Amino acid sequence: MPQNLKPRVFAGTAAMFFAAANLIKVPPYFLLGQFSRDNLAVSAGLIRIAVLSTFAGVWLLRRVSADRFYAVILIITFAIGAKRIWDALWALVLA
Repeated sequence: MPQNLKPRVFAGTAAMFFAAANLIKVPPYFLLGQFSRDNLAVSAGLIRIAVLSTFAGVWLLRRVSADRFYAVILIITFAIGAKRIWDALWALVLA
């Protein structure tokens, strides 16, 4: 975000980064036996939601100003970070 990229460039770069990161995870998950029939069935069922979400994101990206886009990105990033910290602290309390 500090590079002041256009929202489309930022979203595209983030999508490519996460696609590559998830692709790197496939061999270890396969070796660990994570690709069961049930797991793959759930994933196949979620494909529709993923495709619809992608089109909704593209639709929104074209209609939201850059300032609002980055404000939303910062809020979401903060919320996810706070949730992960909360989960980690809660796990420490229960351990």
